[in-house]
Parts: sequence; C-alpha cells; structure tokens
Amino acid sequence: GCYMGGLMIGAYHGNLSIKKIARKEKLFRQIIIVQTLIACAPLIILNIAYIFQKIPMLSNYFSFFLLPVTIMIGFLGGYQFPHANAHYLHNKEKDLTKTGYIYGSDLAGSSIGAFLISTFIIPILGIEYTLLFITFLNVCVLLLLLYIKKLRQVLNKPTAV
Repeated sequence: GCYMGGLMIGAYHGNLSIKKIARKEKLFRQIIIVQTLIACAPLIILNIAYIFQKIPMLSNYFSFFLLPVTIMIGFLGGYQFPHANAHYLHNKEKDLTKTGYIYGSDLAGSSIGAFLISTFIIPILGIEYTLLFITFLNVCVLLLLLYIKKLRQVLNKPTAV
C-alpha cells in the first residue's frame, strides 16, 4: 500500500513538474540514473535489517524504517512515469492511445518480471545474487539509454559539405 501511495503522489507531482521544467530530457536522464542507484537499495536494506535484528532495542522498529523508504521508491517510480511518456511522445503525434500502450507495456513487463524472478531467478541465485543481477540489469539499461541518446545526436548532426 505504501508503494502504491508513493506511486500516486509521484505521478501527481510528475504531471505538475512536466509543465514547468524546460529541460525535460536532462531531468529524465537524471531520474533514470537515480532509479539505477535505487536498485541497490534492497541490498542496503537487507544490511540495515541485519543491524536492526542484532540490536534488541531496535528489532521491533524496522518496519518504521521500511515504510518511508517504500513510499520514496514508489514516489520516484510515479514521478518518472509522466516524464517517460513525455520523452516517448516527443516529436510524435499526441495520440492518447500511445500513453495507454506505454502503461500496458509497463504492466506486462512488471508482471513477466515478477513471475520470472519469483519462479526461476530467486530459487536459482538466492535473494542477494538476484538483487545484484537486477542492479546489473538496471545499469545495462541506463548505459543503453545513454548510448542511444549519443547515437541519435551523431545521426542527427548535420554534415558539412
């Protein structure tokens, strides 16, 4: 529930900010970089949980730490979604069905990912190596996005004759 609440609040603020921010592409790249860094959050959270568990006085309060972290991660995901739509729809016709396709593909990807992770990856690799694998995938996607951006800049650059 906290994650979904964070998504809702983040999407609301993302929609508000998209109208105000002039350099949308730079912000979108920054959001993707932050999300890639947040992929490391589960590893950090597991270590913090271990610390909370070892200190008897703190062991009952771990959930109070986890709730705001979950809301913040949800907020970032929700904030990023309108910016991803704007990035995708840039220089394209403003067709509302494209937003629906983006949302549908997001849901399909998350469903397939949840199925594959819980059914195959965690039983084979274990939780810690699965988290490292997901972090590695996020870094690869970030590098791919940055490479595609550079490639587009090179291809769209006018040639001197």
